[in-house]
Amino acid sequence: MNIVINNDEDISVGSSRVHAHNLVQYLNEIDGVNAALNDWDNYSKYDVAIFGKNTSFSQLSHARRIHPTLLIGDTNPSNSKEKIKKSKFADFLITGSIEEKDFYLDYKKPIVMFPQIEDFKGVSPKHHIDKQTNEAINIGYHGNKRHIQGLSRNLIESLEVLGSERKVTLSLLYDVQTLGRAKLSIKNVEIKHIQWRLDHFAKEILKFDIGISPGLTSVPRWLKFLYRYFPTSTGHISDYVLRYKNTANAGRAFVFHQLGIPVVADMTPAHFNMLADGRCGYLAHSKEGWYNALKELSDSAHIRNLIAQNATARFDELYDTKIWAETLVKDLNQLLIKKCSH
Repeated sequence: MNIVINNDEDISVGSSRVHAHNLVQYLNEIDGVNAALNDWDNYSKYDVAIFGKNTSFSQLSHARRIHPTLLIGDTNPSNSKEKIKKSKFADFLITGSIEEKDFYLDYKKPIVMFPQIEDFKGVSPKHHIDKQTNEAINIGYHGNKRHIQGLSRNLIESLEVLGSERKVTLSLLYDVQTLGRAKLSIKNVEIKHIQWRLDHFAKEILKFDIGISPGLTSVPRWLKFLYRYFPTSTGHISDYVLRYKNTANAGRAFVFHQLGIPVVADMTPAHFNMLADGRCGYLAHSKEGWYNALKELSDSAHIRNLIAQNATARFDELYDTKIWAETLVKDLNQLLIKKCSH
């Protein structure tokens, strides 16, 4: 099978790195597959063309004109007007999470999944050592600035309490230069803003003692009020009100699992595969939930190591890139057979 992945975003963008640059490498490790990156005009050479997140509809239609029977896939679809047109034109979609797959089933297209798995070959997971309360426990975040600006009050207040009991640093790893410095102040907590760069982001994350993966979108207080104080016949005043993007995924938590950093994450569906039973990390929503998880991990290097080792082992089992790539190729073969039979 000959596959081309065309993507016009920089490798520093996560979706571009995982679903284009890295995916080409994973596919080329499979017998009988030849995968190329960014061959925009030679579609007649290929059986399958996969297009990146921010490619345009015109680029897909150009490929179809050159090779009318080409199997065309769209990666990380979106519900913006231009991208809806592109996704509905494609023969299949590639998504990275159960949230994405569930939403885009509405497009009535075959969906294949390939999770947001980074390539950290040659990087050893961290081994944690005990820290006294007067030594800073380094709690780290990596990702987009908007998640920093949208940190929940529950998480912020839990950090404030923890910071009153011991020395706490919150390290924020994101593109400070491009996006600007995030406005965030947390009592009793030192905040460090660290510039994200592809060539050193694993090195920076290995300095963390605990990773946080907030994935929820903030809910306006007036809406929470309506839900809580005007419950439906089946609702209760104590119900949680959770909101998350249809493109939510566990990619940021995955990086921590791979590098040996224990994780506390929001209760979004993609996090449950790894974190549901508490052996590989923690799910939290309430102030006490966040505090208890962060406190337990802060107090014990043994627990940090145990959780991190469990997570790395489970991650290697569930997210082996060779197995996922082989499954992707099998799915593409089935789609090719179906397309050619019409």
